[in-house]
Amino acid sequence: MSGRTVYYTHSELSSTNPNLYLSFIHDAMDHSKTIISRLIDKVKSLMGQIQPFPLKVVGILNHGHEPGVVAHVSVGGLWPSDPNYTITSIAKQLRDYENYHSGSKTGDLAFREKASHELFSALLDENVLNTIVLRKVGKTYEEFFSTTEEDASSSIRSDSTTRMLRPNLYIQLDNSDKDNKNWPMMVFCSELVARGCCKTVTMSFLIVGHTHEYVDAFFSKMNAAKDGKNIESLPRFLAEVFHAQNSKAYPKVILEVADYKKHVENHVVHISGQYSPVAFRFYMCDNIPSYQIQNRGGFNHQFSALPWLTFRAEKWELQLCEPPLFRSV
Repeated sequence: MSGRTVYYTHSELSSTNPNLYLSFIHDAMDHSKTIISRLIDKVKSLMGQIQPFPLKVVGILNHGHEPGVVAHVSVGGLWPSDPNYTITSIAKQLRDYENYHSGSKTGDLAFREKASHELFSALLDENVLNTIVLRKVGKTYEEFFSTTEEDASSSIRSDSTTRMLRPNLYIQLDNSDKDNKNWPMMVFCSELVARGCCKTVTMSFLIVGHTHEYVDAFFSKMNAAKDGKNIESLPRFLAEVFHAQNSKAYPKVILEVADYKKHVENHVVHISGQYSPVAFRFYMCDNIPSYQIQNRGGFNHQFSALPWLTFRAEKWELQLCEPPLFRSV
């Protein structure tokens, strides 16, 4: 089974059975196409006096769930492209997904920001997570994926006003070991299932060199929406992103990045050499975070436990990645 087949299967499950599955693509855009200010009617001789302001744009496409298209925007170069940024962006997407389904569907949602450390606390700390109930997970492979819609509905607390994250989370990422295919991302996915946020988390990748055509199509529409227009500021850029899709794309600004890698590095044994699998599936087995790998031929049913991941009893405090100091603004 190829990486693209895995992706199509996951997106179809999320669209046809949204109560059980949540699937989205997470991919970054070429920074050279998102530099502001863009002044079409400015004299070229004066353009050299304008300092380029690069923006980093990550496109997120949800399958079968609203909002369908989300763009995370930050100042390019302020934080490196690494697992810390990817994890912060994904955690923000999951928390915003819950907020969206809590009843607030106003346009203000697109620009309402929450600090990353607060978001992580809400998402990962079981003492404050108000929408997930820890459930006993079956011990066999078949039982791991036998959740019914009734099970999903019964796992929502009666006093909760929001909908839980779906039992099965699928994340499609760019096949980059620097940003995505690395041990911090594996620890993060393991922590999501260990803390009961999801029953399974599947992290999948296309073959190196292949692209996500749906995200690329969104980026193309975003570029087309900006062509021939003056983009003087970040708010104007966000407005163009919002109108790039017929169904609207929701831009959200990343203001802080949590140092998740430093947060867990002293509590895990680093894993390496996982370059060939096109997917990793994380779940709990006998209360131990476990995972399976999927090569192009299909899933390896001989799962491996994760002895390299341990949790501390006390509440974890996430530190923020400090952006570099600029000599001038």
